[in-house]
Amino acid sequence: MNEKQYIFLDVDGTLVTPQGEFPKSAQKALKTAQENGHEIFVCTGRVKSKIHKELQDFGFDGFVAATGEYADYHNKIVNKQTFSVEVSNKIFNMFKKLNTPFMIETENDVVFPSWTLTKFAQCYLGYEPINKTLDDLVEMNVPFLPSLMPITVDDETEKYSKKYKDIFNINYVQCTTSIDKVRKLLPKEARVEKASFKSTDPYSGEITLKDCYKARGIKQVLDFVGASQKQCIVVGDGPNDKDMMEFGHISIAMGNAIPELKKLATYVTTDILDDGIYNAFKHYKLIQ
Repeated sequence: MNEKQYIFLDVDGTLVTPQGEFPKSAQKALKTAQENGHEIFVCTGRVKSKIHKELQDFGFDGFVAATGEYADYHNKIVNKQTFSVEVSNKIFNMFKKLNTPFMIETENDVVFPSWTLTKFAQCYLGYEPINKTLDDLVEMNVPFLPSLMPITVDDETEKYSKKYKDIFNINYVQCTTSIDKVRKLLPKEARVEKASFKSTDPYSGEITLKDCYKARGIKQVLDFVGASQKQCIVVGDGPNDKDMMEFGHISIAMGNAIPELKKLATYVTTDILDDGIYNAFKHYKLIQ
């Protein structure tokens, strides 16, 4: 591919396995693509500070994080939007009424009320790890925990909005009502999508600002560098990748992607551990 391409890649399930592995073949493909004149970007629902350190140190040209609420290019901030105190309080009060486990992601913190830790862990383990502390769960090798560390455990949820600035995401699991009903209860400034960190169900979700999407963050980066949508390639696997798959001129779904995403893709590559990134880059002649 002769024209310069801007390649945006999801993290969990695309660049990194649930066990935290960043495949060597993917690393080789990314570096070679850069050497061939293309630019590569992480595009994730995670806040930037909680993106795997191996990715942060790898040499990406930029990051679209927090589902498009944050974007940068060679460390120059392109966009940054966070929840207001008023909106976040409305959401916290909603979850209190619904008795729903939730956690927040800020610019520098991931914060859980203590009683919700085992609820989130259950989503990976398939059983309830009763009366386990954070240290216990880390020793149990719950997959999502290592990349989020250090985690703040704080039960003063009524003070979250004042104590923690720059709230980007609010995630929840095991809600007592469906995601469709949560959508109706949310303040108009917010939106909810199915959780991408686990097998999706209608009772777990990720809440972000209403006008923030991965695709919007990508477009802001493209506008910043003066590139066109026709130079945009996206790669993903999960439910929060749908909007960017529709936006990209070329959209690549991993072999391990959810069925809905594969239907949106212009190309379906192999699984993450079967050289998925490398094979996709070869297919589009980003590398030889």
